[in-house]
Amino acid sequence: MRKMKISSKSIEKIVVLLTLFMSTTAIVPLLQDEFGAVFDPVKGNEIKQIIWIVFYFLTLIMLLPRIKTALKAIKSDKLLWLLIGLTIISILWSDFPKVTFRRSVALLGTTLVGIYLAIRFSYQEIIKLFFWTFCLSAVLSIAFAIITPSLGVHYDIYHTGAWRGIFIHKNIFGRLMALATIYTIVLLIGKQIRAYIAFIYFSIFLTLLFLSTSKTALIIFFILLIFIPIYRTIHLHPFVVIPVTILLILTGGLVVTWLTNNLDSILLFLGRDATLTGRTKLWQAVWVMIENKFWLGYGYTAFWLDLEGPSSYVWETLKWSVPHAHNGFLDLWLDLGLLGVVLFFSSFVINLVKSILLVRRESSFISFLPLVFFVFFIMTNITESTILVQNSIYWIMYVTFSTLVNFPQQENEIVSTCK
Repeated sequence: MRKMKISSKSIEKIVVLLTLFMSTTAIVPLLQDEFGAVFDPVKGNEIKQIIWIVFYFLTLIMLLPRIKTALKAIKSDKLLWLLIGLTIISILWSDFPKVTFRRSVALLGTTLVGIYLAIRFSYQEIIKLFFWTFCLSAVLSIAFAIITPSLGVHYDIYHTGAWRGIFIHKNIFGRLMALATIYTIVLLIGKQIRAYIAFIYFSIFLTLLFLSTSKTALIIFFILLIFIPIYRTIHLHPFVVIPVTILLILTGGLVVTWLTNNLDSILLFLGRDATLTGRTKLWQAVWVMIENKFWLGYGYTAFWLDLEGPSSYVWETLKWSVPHAHNGFLDLWLDLGLLGVVLFFSSFVINLVKSILLVRRESSFISFLPLVFFVFFIMTNITESTILVQNSIYWIMYVTFSTLVNFPQQENEIVSTCK
């Protein structure tokens, strides 16, 4: 019998796939919640910490042989790394320096996973690793919902019947499926996967998106679906792009005006109240706390520590044990102040522009993926928080795509793989 040899790169792909899967927050939080596990908000979840120490150690081992390339990639995206540096420096003014230090190290590890992906694998390999992560999450979610519905389906009074799969909440599940569905469409149009595979998983992702009943995820999905035709517009002559862009902005303005004037009716149709299920009151309370430390914030992740941290004011004011601000920009402001917000938006705008330039240069549809993700990322942070979140697939994807559009060597590789 012939012995099967597994290449080192195949082993690395397996490690990366497991890391990405865990970064979706799958299974572990759900099982811990089911068995009533309680963790000190300051000490954190020790089980997850051990798991992530292993993954980050493996990433560091795999990254070391490519340290020179990694340093070049870091230099190409200075704003992003200034932001990472700010999280570590915020230990100096954090009321909980141990928490800030521990989670800053975790964020650094998460960021290094994104860097490693960008410099180790080809563009096609990277997008397929993300795709198979979505597929694995979807298949296991179906298994959980069918075999153990008490885990895979909500049975509480607020979300009865909504699927959550292998995740702790339907909105987390729905958001991932919304991205997976759009991602599959782009891969299909870009001819990166066989049509029948694309059709199967598109059907699965879309069905699971609807079963999650996450209205926010559905809205994001439909906006991204409408966004896809813009790909052709970006390729038009600059003299055509400008008036088309102005027309889109004006149309967007009219839509926003219409939505504002009919907000109560729309929210009633979506099953929401005019406070976006309490979010606007939450944002008002959060803003009061932001004003207290406007410029530098409370230190990275040093605000939302239940009743032990500054979040106690919000909890006691609203009588709501909320874990975060349900808005990525407000959470970033709480953590790192206006300085952090400015650094992130500067990085984001540069990435957005460079991703548009990438689309203009390339004829392949898969060059559209970084731009699609950046739009998705900014939209999700209106009602959720995924900016600078440690152990998160969304931050890994942000860093990976940011590196790809900023790092010249990788940019050349995108050019060759898109042809």
